[in-house]
Amino acid sequence: MTSHRAQPTDQRQRAQRWPLSGLLALVVVFVFLSTVPHAFLWDDEQFVLQNRFLTSWRFFWPLLTENVVAGAGLESNLYRPLQSLTHFLDVQLWGYRPWGHHASNLLFHVAASVAVFRLLNRLYPGWPAGLTAMMFSLHPLQSEAVAYISGRGDTLAILCLCLGLLCAHEHRWLSLGFAALAIASKESLTLFPVFLWLYTQAAQRRLPLTRHLPFWILSGGYVVARLTVLNFQNTLNFYKEPNLLTEHVHVRLYTYLTTLPKGLLLWLWPTDLHHERSWLVYPTFTTPAVWGAALFVASLLALAVWLSRRTPRATIGLWWFFIATIPTSNLFVLINALFYDHWFLLPGVGLALVA
Repeated sequence: MTSHRAQPTDQRQRAQRWPLSGLLALVVVFVFLSTVPHAFLWDDEQFVLQNRFLTSWRFFWPLLTENVVAGAGLESNLYRPLQSLTHFLDVQLWGYRPWGHHASNLLFHVAASVAVFRLLNRLYPGWPAGLTAMMFSLHPLQSEAVAYISGRGDTLAILCLCLGLLCAHEHRWLSLGFAALAIASKESLTLFPVFLWLYTQAAQRRLPLTRHLPFWILSGGYVVARLTVLNFQNTLNFYKEPNLLTEHVHVRLYTYLTTLPKGLLLWLWPTDLHHERSWLVYPTFTTPAVWGAALFVASLLALAVWLSRRTPRATIGLWWFFIATIPTSNLFVLINALFYDHWFLLPGVGLALVA
């Protein structure tokens, strides 16, 4: 009896999947279509306009093996060959007409939005998954990636991550390929194996260790490469001279803690969005902002533990949120920034699981 009842339910979900995907795509296009007439701005100068690697196929190899702005004669610790490849294709297709580059950003965001929906739909029925994916995709925080040509690395990373997770059970090697593309989109996706483990736990379709191992090997190989042949300046430290952050790990921890409540608030109440913002360095725990943030984080972790038996997927979503912030925490890799709003796009996938 159970199997007979489950079969029509599965058929209904499959029947809903494509119409809901199409509806989501149309709404996302409608909302973000106004970004297409925008101009190049800020880092687009180095990523696209001055990047000679985008002008000819003869630069294809350095395009994929050098830092993202090497073609502009600059040095950077950022290595995102998939993003660089998309900029190359845009220049070949549209030249330097900005509307074409913005249209590509929009299409990537549409694809990522549908991929997030399909990911959620593996865990939840169609309409709840669709509404949650729509809230995630239309959130004002997304504008920092969609409306900014050089910001597409976040979108590409989320797209490839979702595709890799979706095919992990049935197509292991295809999933591994998407994992590689996710890492090639943004360095944070070195954590792909962790997200894979979290998602298989949420889906209650656990993979044996032997199926996880290739993903860990891929991430480990990437880390080794970034510390050796792809170490353009200093992969682990963007600063060129010692300072309070580089010399004291506790200062980095205290400062990182203060970013977490603000990052969550940007999703819950996005009235204070800034593409680039200043952030204080906190050297002592006795500062109210630090111990208040520590209390907030401890409360969320306690909530995650409390929910683990009642709503385990919400617990997994909260863990996803915290883990996804680690690459930009400055705890392990010193980035010459303390807080960017778009750093919380990837953690937002975890919040979608909670929602």
